[in-house]
Amino acid sequence: MWLRLPLCGCRWVAAQSVFYHLYNQVSYMSLDEISPLTFSIGNTMKRISVIVASIIIFQTPVQPINALGAAIAILGTFIYSQVITHVYFEMIA
Repeated sequence: MWLRLPLCGCRWVAAQSVFYHLYNQVSYMSLDEISPLTFSIGNTMKRISVIVASIIIFQTPVQPINALGAAIAILGTFIYSQVITHVYFEMIA
């Protein structure tokens, strides 16, 4: 299978490997600047945006339970950001 990939396919795999490595490097550098919980919330939002984009682009049918799960994740992220903002402003006041 791997030996039959055309040259452009090998370039595509190489490019994906490089970008995945860069993504991991940026992730580790980000963890030095923000808390692990904030990083996890951001990663969750990234996944949700990828799922929503793929639903829109590929016109994938969505089951109600899947939509409910995405809505809960988005709402939880929003509530978390509001609480963190409120706590931060109370600390500096």
